[in-house]
Amino acid sequence: MIAGVLCLLAGIVAALGLPVMPPPLGGVICLLLAIPLGSWRPVRACRWLLVGFGLAILEASALMADRMEAAHSGRDWLLEGQVEAVLSDRPARPTFLFQPQGPRLPAAIPRRIRLVWYDAHQVPAAGEHWRLLVRLREARGMANPHGFDYERWLLVRGIGATGYVRASSRNRRLAVADRFLDQIRSRIAETVNRHLGESETARLLEALIIGTRAGISVETRDKLTATGTAHLLAISGLHVGIAGASGGVALALLSWIFSSFTGVSAGRVRWFGAVAVACGYALLVGFSIATRRALTMILVVTIAAACGRHSALSRGLVLAAWVVLLTQPLAPLDGGFWLSFGAVIVLCARFAGRLRPPARLASLVSGQVAISVGMIVPSLTLFGFVPVAAPLVNLAAVPIVAMIVLPAALIGAVLALVDPAFAFLPFKLAGLGLDAVLQLTDWAMTYGPLRLEAGAVGVVPRVCAAVACLLILGPAAVPGRLAAPAVLLALFLWRGHAPPPGGFDMTILDVGQGLSAVIRTHRHAMVYDAGPAWPGGDAGTMTVRPYLRGEGIPALDVLVVSHGDLDHAGGSAALLDRVTGRILAGPGTKVPGAEPEVCSAGTTWSWDGVRFEFLHPPTGHASTDNNASCVLRVDSRYGSALLPGDIESSAEQVLIRMRAELDADVLVAPHHGSATSSSPGFVDATAPEWIVYASGYMNRWGFPRDEVQQRWDAAGAKAVNTARDGAVTFVFGPGSGGPRVTGWRCLSRRFWRHRDCGNAEQD
Repeated sequence: MIAGVLCLLAGIVAALGLPVMPPPLGGVICLLLAIPLGSWRPVRACRWLLVGFGLAILEASALMADRMEAAHSGRDWLLEGQVEAVLSDRPARPTFLFQPQGPRLPAAIPRRIRLVWYDAHQVPAAGEHWRLLVRLREARGMANPHGFDYERWLLVRGIGATGYVRASSRNRRLAVADRFLDQIRSRIAETVNRHLGESETARLLEALIIGTRAGISVETRDKLTATGTAHLLAISGLHVGIAGASGGVALALLSWIFSSFTGVSAGRVRWFGAVAVACGYALLVGFSIATRRALTMILVVTIAAACGRHSALSRGLVLAAWVVLLTQPLAPLDGGFWLSFGAVIVLCARFAGRLRPPARLASLVSGQVAISVGMIVPSLTLFGFVPVAAPLVNLAAVPIVAMIVLPAALIGAVLALVDPAFAFLPFKLAGLGLDAVLQLTDWAMTYGPLRLEAGAVGVVPRVCAAVACLLILGPAAVPGRLAAPAVLLALFLWRGHAPPPGGFDMTILDVGQGLSAVIRTHRHAMVYDAGPAWPGGDAGTMTVRPYLRGEGIPALDVLVVSHGDLDHAGGSAALLDRVTGRILAGPGTKVPGAEPEVCSAGTTWSWDGVRFEFLHPPTGHASTDNNASCVLRVDSRYGSALLPGDIESSAEQVLIRMRAELDADVLVAPHHGSATSSSPGFVDATAPEWIVYASGYMNRWGFPRDEVQQRWDAAGAKAVNTARDGAVTFVFGPGSGGPRVTGWRCLSRRFWRHRDCGNAEQD
């Protein structure tokens, strides 16, 4: 049974790692080939390799076929359909999943789309029917090393297109929610808001009871993640287990009635209550991977107990894995799959085989320590850091949620369906418990080190670190246990591959419509611009920091903010804690939380044989517009690069008249390739081998403009574009006649990721 599920998982993972997904016929062939292997005992388990491979191909092919094609991107569509779920209910820009419906639905429209409604006059609710004028685009996201893979996230959730609602008088609600489950959720949410008000506690309580996290603020999400307590408020096996236990206890109090008047065993009534409440709760919050895993385990254990048989926790875990993998073959693409099963595996390994169960307090402490150690490698792989305060905070927070918050919340939810007034006390009690949890996280954020970070090491070091974690959790007599901490420590001390002395690397990150470049020498690193900011986030947090962490760059010697436009300076505040040296910015540029020096022509410094020089603006430059951008030149024995920010034609002419050293091997196109820059004189003066367009996919300004591209093409420059190629890396070092160039979309090929790169495929 265990060998079979491991083979099934291996087959699925092998298929999901393919750069190009085979046609559905390949999946059918794999399933047919698995049939005769089932009768051959020596390889019976191996047939599940083919089953997993085939199921993953069929599932992935179906989801990829439902994606909108690029030819239909950017068009407006008038659609009717139902709101499936609300992802964010901020009045300024609600985000929701929409299921288009109707007999005349165009074939180009996917079954599920993600929409944002800017300046919405009304926030849609789950289950409502709407007619909306929307502009859609293909399911596409930014592509960066170590960054969030938005295209994979969309694929796993079956989202075939994204877009936004256009301002139109035709946008209207056609019908209120008519699904019974949506009506129940709506009534519970209204009751929570009635008793707790429009507070963060109310939003968290809604997340626990009905599984909606739309109203939780970004600050609270970040705080829970940083302290390792996000699992307490995201529906997991813990919650389903508590719900089942609460139902069992509730019916146990009434079991004497059944045993006295019906002759039914009180024990069987108790197990029936546990299963019924667990199923009801899972239905209410939605059947996520963790929910299905926990529910399957509860069903196995309770049914066995009701029948008078003992069922090991490990057997329930294996059966849960069968159910999840067979019903959702793409589950391994979701980090929650590995976290959910990994945590239970760690607990099984920690407590299995004991002659006597430990005391409750000892088991709680031991379990928290085991999970903290055992989940180090999964946490580093998925998030890039390990919350240091997590064991201590969870030691207090888990009992609060398990014994107070969730039981009170479930009681309140049941009473809310009877009469909202009856739910006042349970919801107030649950709210007080959540307030205590938030106080614990505030304490951890204030008084303790938040996280340990590690770079993105290869598969072999991660496997070695995982084995080291298991050895640490094992008995004292296990060979190699004393050496295990040293192996684990090496994971945190790893630093990325640095350029040789005299050389440098430059990566232009894909931050959408904006710019951020990371330049690294043998012993130093800097960031030139930090990308844009948007409501609820910024590129510094979402893109630049993960890249620095993954590359093993712990600190920045210099941060340059070329000028004050939001698409260049928006993410700068998120990088300040990594800066150990200078912060320089264009005239008049504000950097929240810092007092930057003003960059000026003639400022130079050298690192490891690489020379840096600002060519612009001149000292005393009074302007604060695009032409005040810091123009940085990087020179080495292996080549040069020029980063001109957003300067336009007038500043380009100033540089030419100053006889600045403008010729470069790599040039980042001024102002993203706008028509007001890249003048013919500047093109002739720079004469780069490579021109980089840092632009957003299908941006509203049409950057880079056609006439600008034609100008650079005529000059012989080879073009790369972050919107097309993802993050682009230039390596200036020995062994080549020019920089080696790689685009992330080409370097990291996955079947769900758009791969339409060109010149960046050089390396």
